[in-house]
Amino acid sequence: MNRRSGRAHILTILAVIAAVVVAAIIFTSRGDSETTIATRFMSGLAEGDPKKLAQYSVMGDLPQEEREKRWTKTMEYARGYRFAWRIERSHQLSPNEAIVRMQIRRNAATQTYDEPYELTLERVGGEWKVDAYSISREMFPALPR
Repeated sequence: MNRRSGRAHILTILAVIAAVVVAAIIFTSRGDSETTIATRFMSGLAEGDPKKLAQYSVMGDLPQEEREKRWTKTMEYARGYRFAWRIERSHQLSPNEAIVRMQIRRNAATQTYDEPYELTLERVGGEWKVDAYSISREMFPALPR
């Protein structure tokens, strides 16, 4: 078999294409990580967005519409509450449960130090969701119950 400069063997090309396809399937099938979901949830909390909070949280067996109503009420009560947050790390306890640890500066306008808090996440229908009932009331006032 003669090789000419600038030409690749057809099996080499097919192997590269197959590797790219397999990598794409693996990365797209994994879904969002627990850290990504916690980040989206905390962004929704900081923005006061009940739709986002309902989408990324779970409250027992409540449907999304009911969760959204409860988050709307929470956001009305906590209207003036401002905080800053930073995710530090996550730890998957089991295939369906994870903890995301973070630092939160409550009352961000006046408080000058961070406090440690955790979010517990559950895998529901193959997606990570923040367990709203496990969030500390010290972390955020007027949480739904």
